[in-house]
Amino acid sequence: MSLILGSRLAGDGPPGFQASLDGEPAIVELDSGAIFKLARRATHDELDRILEEKRERIGDAAIRLAREGFVTRGDRGAEILVTALDL
Repeated sequence: MSLILGSRLAGDGPPGFQASLDGEPAIVELDSGAIFKLARRATHDELDRILEEKRERIGDAAIRLAREGFVTRGDRGAEILVTALDL
């Protein structure tokens, strides 16, 4: 199983990344607990930088979740929600 994180998700939704899971379109989203664990009280601009710095850690958590079956399929493809406990 392979996961490739792409560009950051645009818009006002949960922070996360476009991704590819075994060649299928996917979304990796981070819940508020994960954001707090990674970035504490960062500003929006700092959050962007921190998420890029933590890209590998987020990807590792997402692929582990996918391998354990914690993936849903929706309109946007495979969806993986990373929580603070996953990091």
